[in-house]
Amino acid sequence: MNIKKTVLYTLLALFAVVSFIIVFIFIIAFYRVGEFDKSPENLMTCQSYSYQEAKKTVLAAYLKKGITSNYPEHAKQLENDNGIKFDDGNIQKSLNNWLIPFSTISEGKPEKRFGIIDCETLHVEFSTDTSS
Repeated sequence: MNIKKTVLYTLLALFAVVSFIIVFIFIIAFYRVGEFDKSPENLMTCQSYSYQEAKKTVLAAYLKKGITSNYPEHAKQLENDNGIKFDDGNIQKSLNNWLIPFSTISEGKPEKRFGIIDCETLHVEFSTDTSS
């Protein structure tokens, strides 16, 4: 009889530990995809960005530094210093994101990139054009 109880308690403890691990992984994954960061305030903020503010957001994320000074002067200097050229004519804004094309110099060759601002989370993701 004691062996049956021991096995039962062991299985219950194992079930509890496995359940805890699964819930923990789900919470981490949920946080990782930015679900906690989504808000109507972020969406309104992002939708009210000017083209210059959207470029500034992408530039700051790409360089991994905050840009707190006046955009036209300081950010333009950062663009020049880091070999970044924004394609102003192809910037696109939709309801939920901004698509900001720019190019960088990599190994002496220009490389076309895109900065995508997710307006619900204000996160910036990057992509490289591999078609050329």
